[in-house]
Amino acid sequence: MSHKAVIVGLDGGSFRTLEPWILAGRLPNLEALIREGPPWPLISVVPPETAPAWSSFRTGKNPGKHGVFGFTAR
Repeated sequence: MSHKAVIVGLDGGSFRTLEPWILAGRLPNLEALIREGPPWPLISVVPPETAPAWSSFRTGKNPGKHGVFGFTAR
């Protein structure tokens, strides 16, 4: 038996931006996810930036293990 999942990433979608739309009823599914989801805050990786966060999500490793710290190599 196979299991399927849908991953929705709101990269850069801060609650400062989303909250007015949620309160206005424009994002009912996101409101339901927030209401019925886990009662603790989600914590990102260090540094909390797009490239290392998505790489950590995909690999299950932290930036120190996968080596992605940003979009450019220094």
